[in-house]
Amino acid sequence: MKDGTPFEVVTQPRPVSKTLPVWVTTAGNPETWSEAGDIGANVLTHLLGQSVEEDADKIEIYHGALRAAGHDPTDFKVTVMLHTYIAESRAAAEHAARGPMKAYLRSAAGLIRQYAWAFPAFKRPAGLTNASEINLDSLDAAEMDAILEYAFQRYFNHSGMFGTVIDGLARAEELKRIGVDEIACLIDYGIDTDMVLAGLNPLADVLARVNQADAVADDDFSLATQIRRHNVTHMQCTPSMARMLLADDNASAALGHL
Repeated sequence: MKDGTPFEVVTQPRPVSKTLPVWVTTAGNPETWSEAGDIGANVLTHLLGQSVEEDADKIEIYHGALRAAGHDPTDFKVTVMLHTYIAESRAAAEHAARGPMKAYLRSAAGLIRQYAWAFPAFKRPAGLTNASEINLDSLDAAEMDAILEYAFQRYFNHSGMFGTVIDGLARAEELKRIGVDEIACLIDYGIDTDMVLAGLNPLADVLARVNQADAVADDDFSLATQIRRHNVTHMQCTPSMARMLLADDNASAALGHL
């Protein structure tokens, strides 16, 4: 408004989409997942401090909240952020990621307390009842390094995308089966730049092979393909048939669309 006279302001360049997709970032609180479904938002989460199985339970809560609010879950995305490094061998990936990941974990006090609490060799001071009460300053260098190594191994094996192309495919399929739509790969967490760039080639191979698995061939009329081809959301079958489908990786991944 200028001198009491209103005027319009138009931003340039004009947006490509009339509506902007909304994302909610959650560290794992089930209430946040439910609220994201209530408002019709996509979700970005991670596996820090939560397992794949725990994420699966929360995705069920999210999809249920979407449906209750009148939304179609297939219109929304669940994205999981994973620290990533893919190499020619699992040993090479572990060697490249160990230092940067331990430095990252050291900077996250909450995670260190959590892993210290779970570390079998950690002697909990008398009177402590939960991880938040641990005084990290009381840990000596050797004890801290042992906890960091324990945390790294847990994260390398269960909470990131590390190892070979085959390991990357296995992680992607595991997350696909629980309803994850997208993986956001965090690659610049401290690894040397040249090594990060070299790691993009095998990571691109993972991406291509994962997406190729989703492609539907014209002459493929398997149950898994029919689910994908027709965006099937409901299926009735016997328990024995369900067990057979779950035993097949391709069919099991397709069941995640139901």
